Amino acid sequence: MRILLTILLLFPFLSNAQNEYSTRELNPFVFYNYQRNCFTIIDDSTGCHEYNPTKKQWETRKLKMVIDEPFSKFLENFVVLHEKNSEIFFVDRGCGQVYILKNDSIYRHDHSFHHQNQFGGLFFIYNNEPHIFGGYGLFTYKNIITRYDLEDREWYHYEIKGDSPKPRKAAKGNFVNGKLYVFGGERFLYDKKTNYFDCWVFDFKTLKWTNIGNTNNSPTSQMESENLNITFSEEYLISPTLIYQFNFPKNKIEIFKNPFSSKLKNIIKFDNLSLLYKIDHHGDFSKFEIVDNYHLVHRSSIDIVKQIEPNSKPLILIAIISFICLVILCFVLKSRFKRKVKTSKHSFDPMELKLLALFFENENQGIEISLINDIVNQDNPSIDTLKKRRENLVRELKSKISKECKIPVETVFLEEKSALDKRIKIMKLNPVVLKRYAGLFDAN
Repeated sequence: MRILLTILLLFPFLSNAQNEYSTRELNPFVFYNYQRNCFTIIDDSTGCHEYNPTKKQWETRKLKMVIDEPFSKFLENFVVLHEKNSEIFFVDRGCGQVYILKNDSIYRHDHSFHHQNQFGGLFFIYNNEPHIFGGYGLFTYKNIITRYDLEDREWYHYEIKGDSPKPRKAAKGNFVNGKLYVFGGERFLYDKKTNYFDCWVFDFKTLKWTNIGNTNNSPTSQMESENLNITFSEEYLISPTLIYQFNFPKNKIEIFKNPFSSKLKNIIKFDNLSLLYKIDHHGDFSKFEIVDNYHLVHRSSIDIVKQIEPNSKPLILIAIISFICLVILCFVLKSRFKRKVKTSKHSFDPMELKLLALFFENENQGIEISLINDIVNQDNPSIDTLKKRRENLVRELKSKISKECKIPVETVFLEEKSALDKRIKIMKLNPVVLKRYAGLFDAN
């Protein structure tokens, strides 16, 4: 009876121990494997450890590593990326080389090299392809988004339209419903550190960034400014004392107290279970524990709920600039309207004004070319001289009207044959010209 009682008392402890796994490797690959429906830890060159939710225990599976560097460097220099329906990628931390886990083997997939260009970038998957935002490399900070093409097996970057976040590394954020949400990050210039607290969203449909606010008044900014040791998983920002859960589409940040005595490094959720990734007090072991989400949430009470504060200054600035532009536009239009009559009058000499007035007097029926003779016939010139004067007057008038109305010279006058005599040519003003100089002669 005592033996049975002892077993029953020990059973919860034994059961709980099955949910835990420890390793001396401090930076293993940790992810949820959607292909095998299990939490997975790769901390050894010979295989991986998978959590069996049915048996509630960790199991070992052998893997073949076809890698170009020692396994310890492989863990140090690569980031694991995986989501539902995607391959399991291991991506160069500086961008470049890409490995894939398939059929129990990890092997090289890319045709690239170590770019060393985006260390500290934000890694995510979009359209089943690895992506990286920002980072540092080759002596410059980046604000680009690079994409690994599965067919070409090479990296490309997007052509971004409009404004973008300032170049930075160590930005945080995640990918939700076709949009990349990014906030925070840092940049060093002449050994001076700049922390960023702005929040941006990138829409892959429009290829445009939008500034949605900042976190200046939230504890996250205080954590950044105090240089506290923080990590960011898909949903959580984790500090030694607090856990921040982000819901970007709802513009909400929920803050929990961190109840774990060990150093919590990451939280990976799937359905009703969560994997807690912790480092022990002495930094000698990585510890992993599977808990139900109810248990996870109720181990820490909600401390506060914060919203990402909209960035109102740019909106006010845009409104002011728009108002100023509107005032300037009204002034310009008014000035052009006033100049329209004044400039037109002074643009023509007396004979040109007489000819233009003649066209307006006969706006509907037009004029015969012979009527122009009366304007240039001041001293009874010869027929040839009269013809030359008439042609010069018409040519000069057409040239000036063409420049002012911005229309081709040949379209200033419209020509047609007389209804009474087909041999007689009738000339009319183009409707554009009529509209441009409407009211010009009514003022006189």
